Amino acid sequence: MAGMSVHQSQAQFGHEQMRLLTILCNVFIGSLCLYVGVAWWLVNQAGWQGVWHGEGAFLTGLIGGMTLAPLLAAPYVSRMIMAQTATVVSDGVQPLWQAYLRATIVAFAMREVPGTVGFVLTCLTGEVLWCFAFSGMALCAMVLGWPNQAHIEQWRHKGHLSSGQRRQNSCRQRS
Repeated sequence: MAGMSVHQSQAQFGHEQMRLLTILCNVFIGSLCLYVGVAWWLVNQAGWQGVWHGEGAFLTGLIGGMTLAPLLAAPYVSRMIMAQTATVVSDGVQPLWQAYLRATIVAFAMREVPGTVGFVLTCLTGEVLWCFAFSGMALCAMVLGWPNQAHIEQWRHKGHLSSGQRRQNSCRQRS
């Protein structure tokens, strides 16, 4: 990196980090495809009938409803991680990227939960539509929350402390 300006080396670092993050996010999508493929094969080719036949309808609905919580919470958790970790821009770009990577990976893991639960419900009920529906919701959430360079730039240009640290600093100033 000799001969490169700081801005060029930061840009190169950012492009490399974004490439790695894109690969990781594609792995999460690949796992959803695997769930759907195995669920379809299990029900349509192997003749799986499931183990719940009507008596587990309430529990199936309850599990399905609880599955939406991580899906809905993922963007908020991601923002919380960024706000807690990416506090001071003057520390450089690397801590900001580490926070962004952490936040995105956690959010994608949370978005994958419905696909996993859909697969489990398919195994329990013998109905492949559970896996299709929940994996489809997870896929939509992943596409809508797909990482991009603009997200990291927004955090970098904010240049201020998170709300929690602003409160701590204001308390310190009052004392």
